[in-house]
Amino acid sequence: MALDPITSISETVGGIVKRIWPDPTEELRSQVEAFGIAVESQIAIHETNRAEAQHPSMFVAGWRPFIGWTCGFGLAYQFLAQPMLAWGSGIWAIPLPPALDTGTLTTVLTGMLGLAGMRSFEAFKGTKRSTWGPGKQEDVE
Repeated sequence: MALDPITSISETVGGIVKRIWPDPTEELRSQVEAFGIAVESQIAIHETNRAEAQHPSMFVAGWRPFIGWTCGFGLAYQFLAQPMLAWGSGIWAIPLPPALDTGTLTTVLTGMLGLAGMRSFEAFKGTKRSTWGPGKQEDVE
């Protein structure tokens, strides 16, 4: 900040003008920079996912299927097995089976089904990949 009053007033008015009427090129430049950072982040995530999927160990490459099966079994237990076991516990006088916290389970499953929805959209558009695995990148027309 300048010590003389004219420069100080000029800087203050200039700051106010920039806030009211921002420079469109500067605004666009900042948007492009933010978009570039987001794209770089997505590319890094994609590369990590690709490396995980190509790993020969099931503990690295199989975490997504594991989460899917865990959610599926959890929901099957909560909505099919647990009510039947609860009904049977009244008949045979055995302790009531525990219920699961479906809030967390549903949150994880909803995220995974959202990804499955994107795959269905790709299939509808004709860009679905025919095979999955390392080195198999063919597209189906």
